[in-house]
Amino acid sequence: MRDALECVESGGAVHVSFEKAVGEGMKFLWDAVLVKERLFVEIPDGILFGSSKESFIAMLEYAERFLHCGHVIICFRKERSDRASLIRNFMFLGFKVLPAGHRFVPNASGSVVYMAYSIDDPDEEDSD
Repeated sequence: MRDALECVESGGAVHVSFEKAVGEGMKFLWDAVLVKERLFVEIPDGILFGSSKESFIAMLEYAERFLHCGHVIICFRKERSDRASLIRNFMFLGFKVLPAGHRFVPNASGSVVYMAYSIDDPDEEDSD
């Protein structure tokens, strides 16, 4: 892990996978990219937030404690049928929807919803 953190500190990006067993015989795998102090996580299609919540929260705790992230940014396709539910659930956890043009949102992201969680300061305004 030290090599990965050194790569990130030098401006590189690192692919990170989080796997957590939840219940008997059930595992959740979250793929993410760590860039500087930001962890970008794509929410895969078909994820039922209720059953994967425990593993997601464990990933947030790991990002804060071991990766020293300041922000966790999630993204998912806008046309998902469960988009409203995902937004509501992630807002309940403290995530905020990011507008197009925000510094955390890639340029070509018109068909993707981005939400951010600030680990450093949950009340931080990230509207620039």
